[in-house]
Amino acid sequence: NDPRSGLGIVVMEMSTHRGEALADAAGALFWPLAALLPLIAGSIWLAVGLAMRPLRRFARDVALRDETNLSPLSVDGQPPELAPIAQEVAGLLERLKAAMDAERSFAANSAHELRTPVAGALAQTQRLALELGDHPAKIRVQDVERALRHLSQLSEKLLQLARLEAGFARSDESVDLRPIIELVVRDFDNVQTSAGRVILTLDPNADLQARINPDAFAIALRNLIQNALIHGERDGQLVVSARP
Repeated sequence: NDPRSGLGIVVMEMSTHRGEALADAAGALFWPLAALLPLIAGSIWLAVGLAMRPLRRFARDVALRDETNLSPLSVDGQPPELAPIAQEVAGLLERLKAAMDAERSFAANSAHELRTPVAGALAQTQRLALELGDHPAKIRVQDVERALRHLSQLSEKLLQLARLEAGFARSDESVDLRPIIELVVRDFDNVQTSAGRVILTLDPNADLQARINPDAFAIALRNLIQNALIHGERDGQLVVSARP
């Protein structure tokens, strides 16, 4: 060592000194990095969350779609890597909606087109039955009349179901279902084959308010009662009840 300058030359050093120097250097680097790790992890989590937000929004939009809601999807704001997938999913939903609309339109148009010729054939058959009087062929004409009446009912049901599939049953306003139930049951009482077979019991405390189109509810209730009368006991009674 030079006493005047304080400088010296190291000729030899113990290995323990080198180990201590290395440990000090590693500690000097590790602790600042350890303090930064939570900040780095938080920054990564925030960046990934922001990048995935458009994808999560798109997933929620897809989850809201069902057979009654096939409105177009918005593909704006998607990352470049995911934009093609979003566009393909949106295109698939559009093609599915077009196919379902075509199917519903075909069912509705078919039922509507069947109405007039079936009604005309039914009227001609009834007129022929009157003209035949007591002729033996009148029984066969009555069989034809029953078949045409059944076909007319089937076409009417097809039209009603097509309207239900189109989503017209939804309503934003709540309606009272009590008069609708009473009207449907009264209609069955006016038919000879079902007169007296449908029994209605309505509890005064029953809550019959619902957000549904009155025509749609009447169609659903009428179909339920018809199925019960057809598939239940031949001369049994059917009870329609509403309770709290």
